[in-house]
Amino acid sequence: MAIEGAGAFFGMLDPLRLVYKYLKEVQETREVKKRLGDILKSLDTFEKSGEASKRAGKALREKVKTLRPPITLPELVDIMKLSIEYSNNFQSFLSSIREFGRECRGLNSGDFEAFMQKVKTRKPDVYDIMNFFGRNYSPDKRTLDLTRLPILIRAYGTKADWKESKKLSEQVAEGRREVEDLIEKVKVIRTQRIPFKDRALALAYIRSFQRLGREGGRFVVSKSTLADLKQASPSWYVELVGMTSLVRKSLPRGI
Repeated sequence: MAIEGAGAFFGMLDPLRLVYKYLKEVQETREVKKRLGDILKSLDTFEKSGEASKRAGKALREKVKTLRPPITLPELVDIMKLSIEYSNNFQSFLSSIREFGRECRGLNSGDFEAFMQKVKTRKPDVYDIMNFFGRNYSPDKRTLDLTRLPILIRAYGTKADWKESKKLSEQVAEGRREVEDLIEKVKVIRTQRIPFKDRALALAYIRSFQRLGREGGRFVVSKSTLADLKQASPSWYVELVGMTSLVRKSLPRGI
């Protein structure tokens, strides 16, 4: 559920880029610039890992589309490697969002009060975004509370990224058909007995999903939050969340 909620950051791409642009250009003291460098690093990772996740996800989808069960051992190995790549990139994507919250919380401390007051005066929208992430990061639990994210998206979700889109709706619809086809293929593949003996790859595969699961668990998201997101979201995102739920229900219990 937390990972589904994190998907709502599609609506925050431009606002986070706005923060990145402002902080990169702002002129400040050496101490403040050093702290800003850490925030810029997390936003840079957010951008790069998001793009890497898209590429890995596309490669994985293309590979699955070519499968004709029963699959061979080399095909299984390819799928596992692509899955690991996607999982690791998406884990990094989520981690960068939390790291951004941690750094913003540091700037909200008394040591940088003068700087944040300047931001509030000069660029109130940037201040609001940074303040939201900082206030909702818990240093003790190392979690980021997304409960109020729908409010932020309604205020700052941009027309460029968070509106009804025929193109995106068509892409999501195509993705749903691919997912449904994948689920049917997986049902057949599960009945196969493939002589797989690569323990190192199997361990890497399991650990990649474990790390992703732990990272997703560090986001606080409630059912009511997801319901609010649906109300504030374009139809393509609502369908995307439904597709995620479909995948989750098809997985074995415990995954």
